[in-house]
Amino acid sequence: MPRYPVLTPLRREGKTIPAGRPVTLDAAEARTLIACGALGEALPEPPVTTEPLTTEPPVTTEPPADTAKTRRK
Repeated sequence: MPRYPVLTPLRREGKTIPAGRPVTLDAAEARTLIACGALGEALPEPPVTTEPLTTEPPVTTEPPADTAKTRRK
């Protein structure tokens, strides 16, 4: 569902959403609130990224190299 910027404080499901915060609504409900000036037009969707969210190294299934066999005597 699209997100819309709240332009005037909005009471929804028993909670007040202050102006400046985005709210997620279906288009039919948002249309009425946009028409009365409570919401702005839909915000652009954030870009989808395929990069991992962590900086940890990837997990490998290969066992570590056996250094005992490769050591020179």
